[in-house]
Amino acid sequence: MRVVLVDDHDGLRGALRELLSGDVRLDVVAEGRNGAEACALARQHRPDLMLMDISMPGMDGIAATATILAEQPAVRIVALSSFRDASSVSAMIAAGARGYLLKTAPPEDILAALDAVLIGRPVLAPEVLQGVLDDLGALYRDERARAEGLAEIDRMKRSFIALVSDELRTPLTAITGYAGTLRHGWDRLDDPTRREFLDGIRAQTERLGRRVEQMLTVAGLAGDAPEAGRQFYALEGVAREACDRLAEHLGRRHVVLDLPAVTAVGDRSVALTAAVTLIENAVDHAVGTITVRVAAAGPEAVLTVSDDGPGLADDVRARLAWEPFAQGHASDTRPVTGLGLSLYIARRALETDGGRLEIDSAAGRGSTVRAILPRAGADGPSPAAGHPSR
Repeated sequence: MRVVLVDDHDGLRGALRELLSGDVRLDVVAEGRNGAEACALARQHRPDLMLMDISMPGMDGIAATATILAEQPAVRIVALSSFRDASSVSAMIAAGARGYLLKTAPPEDILAALDAVLIGRPVLAPEVLQGVLDDLGALYRDERARAEGLAEIDRMKRSFIALVSDELRTPLTAITGYAGTLRHGWDRLDDPTRREFLDGIRAQTERLGRRVEQMLTVAGLAGDAPEAGRQFYALEGVAREACDRLAEHLGRRHVVLDLPAVTAVGDRSVALTAAVTLIENAVDHAVGTITVRVAAAGPEAVLTVSDDGPGLADDVRARLAWEPFAQGHASDTRPVTGLGLSLYIARRALETDGGRLEIDSAAGRGSTVRAILPRAGADGPSPAAGHPSR
């Protein structure tokens, strides 16, 4: 077997040469002082075995091992190092080394390890084995977490496909029906019926647009959100703007507004996103009355949206708030299926601004959802420090 020794310490190379000379199977054909010399000697002598130090001037043993094995994968390279840390061992093994020995090992242990390598068995010094096992354990845990994450992504994809086929098809079917009736029966319809059908198309188009916006919002909330911009804003103004945006959707619903002046602090757009989604959710499911309130509660500003719908069972309520594509079912919750985006979007948006979402709902008792945000002037900066925006 043709052997090349690589170490920047002349005395150690000499001791190794003397040790290996006692084995008639091993012929030391060359010696190098650094990684660059190791690569050149490997090309020149095409050895069967190389003993490689790690820490050397210029190119180290890890880089040299990777380079040599990329050109000559049959070479057996064994690290002979004074480093015991798991990172050095892992890096050398990752580069392709067949073994890792310590320079402090007894001569007979080095020879026994080389015997094992020559017959195809990898070897590790006992002193570094625990570190390698710890690394393998961490790698396994990371891989398991990655697999679980991929499984969750796959589940979310399936849920999303189910949502698209169920929820988006509803307004599209309605639009198609309205348009088909108008196209083929325009002359037979009176003006009030035509306007009713055209209003229906507009309402369903707006509904479809809100659904698309909700999905885009979910996509934007998928990663870690940056800290929101801080400003003072009138929470009652946010509630009114949300109702204005949903005016067509509110239609003839009876809406009770209780909106005293309350100044919140944070990102106004976050509060508006939460308000719009919560009010829309209430409109979709209320039987008659929707109530929108704002209030101050110690250091917190609270926006409350209540409806008088059938309410949600405990398990469904939790799922809708934590899973973006979960849906309720008419059998035990609402009379219609729920998109499951509204509560999720509101919760995630509020959390980006130091707020939270609370839900009080039970089957047969309607639902009350509270968006809780930091309040200005309560154990914090005074609104006098800036003018609250509408």
